[in-house]
Amino acid sequence: MKELKDQKLKKYFTQIPNYILESFSIWDREVYVQIKKIAGEDGICWTSQKTLAKQSGMSVNRLKESIKNLLLNKLIEKIGFRKVMTKGGPQKIPEYKIINIWEMNIKYYEDKKGVSSGDTPSMLTSAQKRSITEGVIGVAPDEHKEELYLIRTQISSLKRSKIIKSSEDG
Repeated sequence: MKELKDQKLKKYFTQIPNYILESFSIWDREVYVQIKKIAGEDGICWTSQKTLAKQSGMSVNRLKESIKNLLLNKLIEKIGFRKVMTKGGPQKIPEYKIINIWEMNIKYYEDKKGVSSGDTPSMLTSAQKRSITEGVIGVAPDEHKEELYLIRTQISSLKRSKIIKSSEDG
């Protein structure tokens, strides 16, 4: 029964390896996310470049560059064309397969960050936690951590209650 529940929980979301998020341009990431979302559980995507460009928020020329990068980096594989019927008649649509990079994603973190696949965030040292986000543009070390947010929220709450208590006493 647990397996059935787990399958239902996977419905309507897409998992993206952190390696993709950290190692590629915003355009390449968006194209990868859209292809992976369309591909679903079977890992196969076919959609027109015009549609994929629109979903990715870019021009068809920019889309072609990103697809070239994804192919070159072996994140997707072109497996051919699929004939589809459109308002304008039959068309050949490129068909891509998502390459399973989960093991490579784990190895990337183990090699580069000094983290093993069995480590959980609570088991990591502060230095290891900082190294995971080090060099990622727009992410200050520890700024996005949930624990830090909770501590700041608690401090803010304590300050407010102290101010309220002081005004009641005075």
